[in-house]
Amino acid sequence: MSSFDLLSKQSEILELANELLKIPAISIGDKKNDLGIIQCYNFIVSYLERAGLKVLGFTDKKGTPGIYCDLSGNDEMLTGKILFVGHYDRVSPISDDQMVPKIEDKWLWARGATDMICTLATFMVLLKDLKIERVSANCGLLLVGNEEPGEIEEWGTPHILHKLKERYGYQPEFVIVGERTGDGPVNIGKVEYRGRGLIRIIIRATGIPGHTAQLSQKTVIERIIDFRNEISRLLAGSRNAYWKTTFTVPFFKAGELENFNTAPQSGIAGLEIRPIPEDDFSYLIDTIDKLAKNFSLEISYVNKEPGIITGIENPYVQRLLKTLVMLNGGGINDYLGNGKLHATQARFIKSPVVVFGQSGIDPHGPNERHYIPSIIPYYKTIREFVISYSSSF
Repeated sequence: MSSFDLLSKQSEILELANELLKIPAISIGDKKNDLGIIQCYNFIVSYLERAGLKVLGFTDKKGTPGIYCDLSGNDEMLTGKILFVGHYDRVSPISDDQMVPKIEDKWLWARGATDMICTLATFMVLLKDLKIERVSANCGLLLVGNEEPGEIEEWGTPHILHKLKERYGYQPEFVIVGERTGDGPVNIGKVEYRGRGLIRIIIRATGIPGHTAQLSQKTVIERIIDFRNEISRLLAGSRNAYWKTTFTVPFFKAGELENFNTAPQSGIAGLEIRPIPEDDFSYLIDTIDKLAKNFSLEISYVNKEPGIITGIENPYVQRLLKTLVMLNGGGINDYLGNGKLHATQARFIKSPVVVFGQSGIDPHGPNERHYIPSIIPYYKTIREFVISYSSSF
């Protein structure tokens, strides 16, 4: 593509991203907007159908709508052997200003700009272009609207993939999850071939309320804290400062404010663990269950997904890396990431999978923004990658 064509393509992707960002598709937080989710879903489906793509919608009265599409037209067989995966939902803005996208210098500011609407728009434009150009690229796109809350209910990534396999016998051969992998003003993101999983637990403790001067057993607060401390000891031997299993207690509620002399009857807390794939996931879950029993705690799992790792010797990974080198220079090692810390949709995928996206700053934060110069290098890379297989399938 000429430099003029590339500038035109960047403008097209930015325009689509702006339209998506104006829709309040907020799936979690105080600005949660179910109607915005439906509106965004309908907008995306309409765009993909107008492009002539085969679109499968996953909707019901209780679930959050999801989408699969590919280039196969009306054929019964799905042709997305290379599958792009993303989400169209966003977290609540910190201020209303974040719902009004704006461009300043080389940055697009908005809630969801870098998580992950710009990459989503790139996927949509790419599939539209391939369809118009009649390129026989064997690729598809899967999008969900409930990624931010954890994809617990339909239609999240695992639900859609299960239904596609059940109905069509479909399973992708290689998956690219488009979450941000470039941190800051960098033109091209890394290929993250390993990613952390996600364990989220609700902890409940009950006890006998009583005067703190005459306690015969540990309070519910002490039992939850002891449980937390044992988890800390369990994970203390993780590998290094960057790539390790981590945990946090994001919420904890027990007792009454300034009531010092009465032990509470109940307490509730949350525990979030982000396990690396190198750690023994089954052992971790088994130990958590035993510790909860030891401290007489009731626990329920909200998420329980291990981390992922795809060997860099995988032929799809190798070709993606070589495509990056061919188009952007450098060597293969320049494009290998150190591991994706944030839990992504990759943790639900059984096929070989990597996380590879564009660049930005402060996702979920007050200064979230997307680095515009990272759009075209990404578009060129994934386009060349899928086209390189067009005569092989």
